[in-house]
Amino acid sequence: MAKGKGRPAGKSSTPANESKAEKFIRLASKRMTKTLNSIRQLGQLSGSGYESSPEQVAKMFGALNDAAKSAYDKFQSKGAKQTADSFKF
Repeated sequence: MAKGKGRPAGKSSTPANESKAEKFIRLASKRMTKTLNSIRQLGQLSGSGYESSPEQVAKMFGALNDAAKSAYDKFQSKGAKQTADSFKF
């Protein structure tokens, strides 16, 4: 198997005659599902088993909003400014 890919080396899950639009739909659907699940997991941190300050919550969602806006801006104009790849309090 290819390291970290979960599929045999040399094998691609991309159909040979896939158009750019089809590739976008395939990848965007997978990535959006992962993203939405991660956001739901963030919401679970609001439960009684955790404690956070209003400042921590504001910082967390500020970073999330910044990343979402940056991604959106890339669709509006090519070459939008890149945001941080990681998050720390």
